[in-house]
Amino acid sequence: MHPYPPGDRRSDTGFTPIPDELGELLSYLGAELPGRRLVVAGHGVATADDEWREDILRRAVDTVVDAADHGIDVVGYFHDTGIDGYEGPFGFSTQRGLIARDRTPKDSAGWLTERLHG
Repeated sequence: MHPYPPGDRRSDTGFTPIPDELGELLSYLGAELPGRRLVVAGHGVATADDEWREDILRRAVDTVVDAADHGIDVVGYFHDTGIDGYEGPFGFSTQRGLIARDRTPKDSAGWLTERLHG
């Protein structure tokens, strides 16, 4: 087992977030489950680099909007997680949320708020 694709940037938990794959999954589900409403539940990246988190978030939200624009009934998107917390075997050593443990919103949270309400 190894990270896929090899050489791509990995999160603190070892995953390689690829928003385009989210689009492929939504397209597949839209074709396999026509007429069904879909929700993206739990999408995010564990990293202290909030600029990278915001980039992943921007690309993911654009992917979801594009899927909806192409007739896939996507009715929700939940970022995983709202607030930094305990991350399984990594404890408190990584940051996954849009809000820091000290309750300070990150820039990525500001971008998402503006995108949704702007």
